[in-house]
Amino acid sequence: EEARALEEHLDSLDDFAEEEDLEDQVLITRQKSMQFSKDLAIARRHSLMQKETMHGALEETRRMMTDHLDQTRHIMDKTQQANNSSLALLATALSEARMHADSSVVTTQGLERERAALEEDVRETEAAAAAEKERIGRDRAARVE
Repeated sequence: EEARALEEHLDSLDDFAEEEDLEDQVLITRQKSMQFSKDLAIARRHSLMQKETMHGALEETRRMMTDHLDQTRHIMDKTQQANNSSLALLATALSEARMHADSSVVTTQGLERERAALEEDVRETEAAAAAEKERIGRDRAARVE
């Protein structure tokens, strides 16, 4: 009978140790999950900042193009009022405007490609975070069972 009581006591100690191990594992998993959530938040903030930077660059490019077109129109108005010498200025201004417009289009396209790549990175990071959370949940559920 004493041996049986000792065996039951030993079993309860084993159960207690196993429960402590599981609690430690749950704590570690929670810490990893919190760190992953922090990393994801940092990645999202970084992506948002880059997206806002690109948006700002696009807006600045548009503003510059508008300003340049306004200047070109102004020059064109002046040249239309003048005689033959003004025709050369108009041709020069038009040539410069075309070169600037072409350059702005190339810059805008590059920024759009970079924005699309960053958005894809964000989607991949979010998918990885969801998969990690799901795995943690499955691990936690498996340990509880």
